[in-house]
Amino acid sequence: MMSHIDLSKLLNDRNTPIWETVNKHFEVEVVENSIDEYSAYSLNDKITFSVPLNDLCADSFTHELLHAEIKVRGVYVGSHLVLTLGASRRLQPVLDFRNDPLSTLYDHMGNCLEHMVMYPRYIKLGCAPDRFTKDHHEFKLAPSDLSFLKQNYWRKKSISASTANYFIGKYFAAVGDHNETFDYSLQLATLKKIDPQLYSALEGFIGRWRTLDLDSEFPADQSRAAVDHLYSGLKVWMTNKTFI
Repeated sequence: MMSHIDLSKLLNDRNTPIWETVNKHFEVEVVENSIDEYSAYSLNDKITFSVPLNDLCADSFTHELLHAEIKVRGVYVGSHLVLTLGASRRLQPVLDFRNDPLSTLYDHMGNCLEHMVMYPRYIKLGCAPDRFTKDHHEFKLAPSDLSFLKQNYWRKKSISASTANYFIGKYFAAVGDHNETFDYSLQLATLKKIDPQLYSALEGFIGRWRTLDLDSEFPADQSRAAVDHLYSGLKVWMTNKTFI
C-alpha cells in the first residue's frame, strides 16, 4: 500500500535496486509520518516506512531502505540483543532500565549497530552524509554527559544501575556516530577510566561487530556470535559487583 505519497521523490537510480529487493522479501507500505522524521517498522513479513510529506528526500529514504536491507539478510541485531541479554536476570537491572521513556537501551544499541553497517553502503551510493540522520551535527558525548557519569556512576563501592545504562548508551552513541569530523578519543578515554572492565566488554563486542560482512553467506550467524560475545563480557563485568 503506497497511499498518496509520490514515490518519484523518494526513489532514484541509486536506491531503486534496494527498494526492489526489499519488496521481494516484505509486504511494503509507505505512509505519512505526522512528525518530521523518517522511520521503518517491521513485523513478520511486513515493513512500514513512515515519511514526512514536507521533506520527501531520496537520501533520507535510502537510510530506511538500508535498515530494511539488513533484515533481508536475516540480521535482526535488536532482537538478538533482547533475546540474549534480556533473558539474563543478572543483566536486567542495568539493561532494562529506561533512561528514555520512548526507547529501550536495546533499541538504541541496535540502531547504532545497524548504522555502523549501513553508513559505508550509504556513502557508496552517493548519498549526502548530513542526510543520514537528523542529529548529524550533534556531538554525542558532551562534557555534561561525562560530568554526569563521573559524579553518579559509582556510589561508594556500588554501581548505579541507571547510570551504567546511561554509560552503555553513550558509548554506543559515540562509536556509532558517522560524522567523521567528530573525534571521540578523549571522551572515550574518560569512559574507560570510569569503568575499565565495562568499557573493555563493550569495546571487544564492537571490534567483533565491525567485522560483520552483510554480503557474506551467513551474516546473521556473525551477528549472533558478536552478541554472544557481549553477553559473556557483561556477565564477567557484573561478577562480584553490587548495583543500586
